[in-house]
Amino acid sequence: MSEKVGKRFLQLATVALFASSLLWRCANVATLQGGPKDSLPPIVVSALPGFGTTNFTGREILIGFNEYVQIKDQQKEFFTSPMMKKTPTVTTSGKGIRITILDTLEENQTYALNFGNSIVDNNEGNRLSGLRYVFSTGSEIDSMVMSGYTVSASKGDSVSNSLIFFYPAEVDSIPEYDSILLKHKPAVVARAGGNGIFIAQNLKPIDYKIYAIEDKNSNFTYDPETDMVGFLDSVHNPLSEPDFRVWYDTTRHYLTAEPQLYFQMFTDGRFLRQNLAESKRESRHKVTLFFGAPWPEVLDFSIDSIEQSEIVTEYVTRDRDTVNYWLNVPAERLADTLKGRVVYMKHDSVNNLVPDTAKLALVW
Repeated sequence: MSEKVGKRFLQLATVALFASSLLWRCANVATLQGGPKDSLPPIVVSALPGFGTTNFTGREILIGFNEYVQIKDQQKEFFTSPMMKKTPTVTTSGKGIRITILDTLEENQTYALNFGNSIVDNNEGNRLSGLRYVFSTGSEIDSMVMSGYTVSASKGDSVSNSLIFFYPAEVDSIPEYDSILLKHKPAVVARAGGNGIFIAQNLKPIDYKIYAIEDKNSNFTYDPETDMVGFLDSVHNPLSEPDFRVWYDTTRHYLTAEPQLYFQMFTDGRFLRQNLAESKRESRHKVTLFFGAPWPEVLDFSIDSIEQSEIVTEYVTRDRDTVNYWLNVPAERLADTLKGRVVYMKHDSVNNLVPDTAKLALVW
């Protein structure tokens, strides 16, 4: 994109209060659309450190406005990209807000703090939509962009406020999408607007596996029994995508764009929570474990007084939810009751896979 067009886009982004120092590669900006505003949201007047700071090492960020503001629906509206283990705290400070970073930041990483519609003025409650603070712990800010559209496969309606997760393509080695969404944090997070259209910013020029989730519970987590999900069969690189137009909708107060990517979203009825459903010892030399979901990840299986080299594993079913362990030892070494343990990845209360140890008492 030419330097002239790049500067023009940055000017429009500033008017739209999407405060950022990003250079957009894939956007041809059109004339602003929408009707006149009948009220004014808060205006950003300062930032310390400034927007687009590189080699960031601090723990606090101050953003100043032209009037006093409040923070509303922070838990629902505010998120970071990539997601941090400890979400930063956001508090008011005079005519501004203070962001305190609690997590340890990765080296050479571009971070975006997305405020959504959480910033409102004190008097009329006018919302500042789409404020983003971007910084990098390295010497550069990732500046690639992609756009897309999320739609319900069954109803054909757009899926508003859905989340789009970007993973580097090496996660393609993981067989099932629910394994990726439940076990791995995305490298970049974007959110669709009320029209189902999203603009993902701060991407690297690499191949991505991309997924969309409905996020009904506003917990920024894929809940398989609740959320619709959508995914693309192939990888996508922002460098190889066609150009698209971007404009600011002054009626709905958010950026919108021509989509490059299309997500047909659906509710996955196949999801099963992973747990150890049952253990049996129906013969002296055989132990059988029954898991609640396909493809269990068993980290360790052991029986007291029996070496690992004396245990033979047999997968009974194609999706490996039933496993036989044959004890290749003389019968006189096998007591009527054997004790052991199995360590495996189990779904916790929020459907994250975490290591769990189940003690075994196997009676023949």
